[in-house]
Amino acid sequence: MTENAGSLGWDSYWLDTIENGAYQSGSELQKTLATTWNRFFTEQFSVKPEQFNLLDIACGNGVVTANAIEIATNLDTNVNFYCADFSEGAISAIKSQWPTVNASVADARELAFNDKQFDIIVSQFGIEYAGIQGIKEAVRVLSDCGILMFVMHLKGSGIYQECKNNLNIINEFKATEVVPLARNAFAAGYAIVNQTGSQRDFQNADILLAPAVEATKKLLAPASNTTVGKTLVKIFQDIGQMYGKMEQYSSADVLSWFDRVSDELDAYAERQNAMLSAAITDLDIANITEFLNSSSVIIDLFEPLPGQSGQSIGQILCCRKN
Repeated sequence: MTENAGSLGWDSYWLDTIENGAYQSGSELQKTLATTWNRFFTEQFSVKPEQFNLLDIACGNGVVTANAIEIATNLDTNVNFYCADFSEGAISAIKSQWPTVNASVADARELAFNDKQFDIIVSQFGIEYAGIQGIKEAVRVLSDCGILMFVMHLKGSGIYQECKNNLNIINEFKATEVVPLARNAFAAGYAIVNQTGSQRDFQNADILLAPAVEATKKLLAPASNTTVGKTLVKIFQDIGQMYGKMEQYSSADVLSWFDRVSDELDAYAERQNAMLSAAITDLDIANITEFLNSSSVIIDLFEPLPGQSGQSIGQILCCRKN
C-alpha cells in the first residue's frame, strides 16, 4: 500500500496566502473591512423603504454580501440581493451558500442590468479590475439617490506591498527550478523501480537538483516568516520528505502532485500580477473623480482606508447619485 502525495496537505498550501489568509477572522485586514462594512450597512438599512435592491460587483466568495445579509436580517430590512462576478466558480459557490441571492456570471465592464436598477452597489477589491469602465457601468445601474460604496486596491498600500513582495518571492522560487528538477529526479527514480531507467540517469538528475536545493534553502531562510514563504517552505519540506522515501509513494500521485504545484505557482503569480496591475493610482483617482463629477454623482468619501496599524489597506469610495 502506497501513501498518497495529496495527504501531504496540498489543499491547505494556499489557504494562508494573501487572498485568503488576510481575510481570516481576527486578522487586521478582516477587522478593518468588517468594521467598515458593518457601519455602512447599518446606516443604510436603518432607513427602511419598501425594499432595497443591492448589487455586489466582483463579489468573489461573497464576504461583503454575507455581511449585508446578516445586518439586513438583524434590522429586519427587506433587501433583494444580487451578486455578479466574472468567475463561474465564485457564482456557483454563492448560489450554493445563499440560494435566495440573484447571482450571475458577468463582466463588470458590461453588466446585464437595467439602468437605475439598484439602490446600493458595493464592491470589495474587485471593481478596479474592470478599470474606469467598471465604475461607469456601476453608475449606470445605480438608481437616482442610490449610494455606491467601493473598497479598491491602491498602489502603495500595505496589501499592494505585500502582494509585490509575495510575487518577488514566488518568482525567485520558480527561478531556482527546484520543482521541475525535483520532478525529473523523482521520474528517474521511479524509472529504476519500474526497470525502465538506469542508476546513472537518476544520479545525473540528482546532481542537477543539488544546487537548486541549496539555492532554495538560501531563498527561503529569510522569507520563512512571510505568509507565502511559509507555503513555499511547506512545499520544499514535502519534496524532501518524499525524496527520502520515494518508494513509499505512488509514482503517478507524486508526479501529478508536482504538476499541480507548478500550475498553482504559475496561477498564484498571475493573480499577484493582476492585483498589482489593477491597483488604482493617483491618475486613476483623478480620472474617476472627473467622471463622477460630470455624472451627477456626489462624492462623500474618496480616500485611503487606514488599517489598525495606520497603514492604508486600500482606497475607499462612497458616493451618491442625484
